[in-house]
Amino acid sequence: MTTQTPVTLDDLARTLGVSPATVSLALRNKQGVGEETRRRVLAEAERMGYRMRTPRIATHSGGAPRVKTVGVVVKARENDDPLVNDFYSRVLAGIEAACRSHRLHMLLGTVLVDGQNRALEVPALLEEGGADGLLVVGMQVQGELLAIMRRRHPALVLVDAYAPHSESGGFDAVLSNNTSGGESAANHLLAEGHRHIALLGAAADSYPSLRERYHGFVDTATLHRGTQLYTMAPVENQFEAASLFADFLRGNPQVTACFGGNDLYAIAALRAAQAVGRRVPADLAVIGFDGIVLGEHTTPPLTTLAVDMLKMGRVAVEMLLDRVAFPEAAPAIATITPRLIERGSVKNTNAA
Repeated sequence: MTTQTPVTLDDLARTLGVSPATVSLALRNKQGVGEETRRRVLAEAERMGYRMRTPRIATHSGGAPRVKTVGVVVKARENDDPLVNDFYSRVLAGIEAACRSHRLHMLLGTVLVDGQNRALEVPALLEEGGADGLLVVGMQVQGELLAIMRRRHPALVLVDAYAPHSESGGFDAVLSNNTSGGESAANHLLAEGHRHIALLGAAADSYPSLRERYHGFVDTATLHRGTQLYTMAPVENQFEAASLFADFLRGNPQVTACFGGNDLYAIAALRAAQAVGRRVPADLAVIGFDGIVLGEHTTPPLTTLAVDMLKMGRVAVEMLLDRVAFPEAAPAIATITPRLIERGSVKNTNAA
């Protein structure tokens, strides 16, 4: 029986008529290589079946892989700090707690995203290595970054992050059960008698998590005859959302409730109600999604579908360790089911 000799970097260089250094730079997405050359190298590498070498992970004496360092890449926008984002800071806290429990080093990096949370760059943690496994947090992964992830890092888990073609694009993932959360929000408002309901910050073309919340809410609410839904155009800035929703409320006095795609949009709805003289919850009921700390301190406190963000982080680390130990296992998706927390923005919870 004959075995096929692996394709080497030198083989690629000879075939393409370029130097091994050029091939190396192109494969690692480094500067110093023209885009046309980079495309040629990547195409030839795929045609010839070239495989990038992955970092060698140390093993225990029994031969099981041992993880020493976990890389965490979290989304960020210009002038944005994910450590002060109430949702992702708590996810990161859960990751850090699990790493500490397993005596793992944690490397943290950010990647710039656009308004739809699509990655705009390749994170240094992925380019340069240094981590035995990678957690990708809060972004849409596609295009060149997706190709590099598949080629360079077999041990990878998406955390509230999405890749095309399926919920997780064939990667392990930890996601909130957004659809069931949207259903719960709709049922809660319907049970309180609301039939004219606005949706703010969640639409059919939103970021995947918001889109799932939208469909869960809409599919449930429209089962009830006489229910009228009003979908606001998605806006990226919550302050702008408050202004637009205030204008909407002035022209639509029949609307008695609002579902915010996340708590920040729901808080924008509270500000809008105050601006137009609507009392919450007497004149307008508001429900959010996520369960960030800020929602506990609004006036009135925000009713919400709370996601266990700490658990998302802890589960992600456990899934990553399992992926390293069993690299050939089928991809898995862990879903965190949100729970309804009733406060004062849907009904007066202090009423007798």
